[in-house]
Amino acid sequence: MKNKMLFMTLVLFLSGCNEKDAQYYYDNPAELKKVVAECETKVKAVTTDEELDKLATDKVCDYAMIAAAGVKTKNLKQAMLEADKVGWKAYLKYYKETKIKQKQEKTHKKKKSAWELYEEDVKRRKAEKQNKS
Repeated sequence: MKNKMLFMTLVLFLSGCNEKDAQYYYDNPAELKKVVAECETKVKAVTTDEELDKLATDKVCDYAMIAAAGVKTKNLKQAMLEADKVGWKAYLKYYKETKIKQKQEKTHKKKKSAWELYEEDVKRRKAEKQNKS
């Protein structure tokens, strides 16, 4: 009898430790906000693409992002069906593309300012030549 009670207690205890899914976060908006904020903090702390790829396997963030999309559309089932568009991996993909785009814009600005410096230098040298003549 004691063994059965111990076993049943263990089963009940472990059943409460299940991984939280999108439905849980959808039903608990306070927890959802907290987890989404933590996930966004994780992304901002990333410095390399490899670290970003490792974050893509985070199931908690995936469930939270799907639940957040479900809350916005008021339709969790639809959000779950479109997980590849609204889930964690989609968020990371968008973040990565935005980061790359920002780097390209910075590079383009540097080239533009370098070209402007070159033109200024050419004008300065032409003016010096005319002054010498």
